[in-house]
Amino acid sequence: MDQNYSKKNLKLRIEVLRLMESLTRLRIILSLLIFKKVSLTKLSQLLGRAKSTITHHMGILDNLGLIKSTRKEARGSIDAKVYELSPNFLEKLYLETDKITLSKSSKDREVLNDVMLNDMLFFKIIKILFEQAILYYEGLISKSMKFKPKIFKDFQDKHFKTLINYDFWFLSEKGREFYEERITKFKKELEDIIHQENLESKEVIRPYLVLNTFFPLLQIIEYDSELKEFRKFFQALE
Repeated sequence: MDQNYSKKNLKLRIEVLRLMESLTRLRIILSLLIFKKVSLTKLSQLLGRAKSTITHHMGILDNLGLIKSTRKEARGSIDAKVYELSPNFLEKLYLETDKITLSKSSKDREVLNDVMLNDMLFFKIIKILFEQAILYYEGLISKSMKFKPKIFKDFQDKHFKTLINYDFWFLSEKGREFYEERITKFKKELEDIIHQENLESKEVIRPYLVLNTFFPLLQIIEYDSELKEFRKFFQALE
């Protein structure tokens, strides 16, 4: 991969991810990912924030070229303007590290540091999402205990079918090879579905996020977070 291209795009990704560490901006971006085009009033209602607050954060996102606005025919209305994410927004978040080749030069070290910073910031955002999921569950538990039996059935129908689903496996080398083979095929099939949906309609609502994360556990546990020391691998390099 061209080093200038790598550095330029990595820096942009890092800027975008740092902006998304703000919960309000993250919720704005998620709303735009789900609904595609949203008015200021709709965003204010979804987020429970004042329009002035939303406008402030939209200005920050706009300065980095992450959103664009178009006008409807409703003249004179504040909601004549609707917002959407820039067409290549998701590309700004996605990094194909397998296409980056590194040598021992100082420039390549800078690229490697940016790759790791990019990953770290991305996981910080995922951490925010998991924290929100915990608060969501706490809210549901608290709310469900107050319902009368008749109302609880409606609550159950609305929320129980959309609770967060998850799977996890501990894999051997053979399992990892099988996983990588299947996930590559699965990703291609999902990308084809998304592409086809985009061809059929520009306003597809996507209210679900699927996280596919591969944890190299042995490498992770070699870092002692209490002592803030690396074991084995990094010690061998010293």
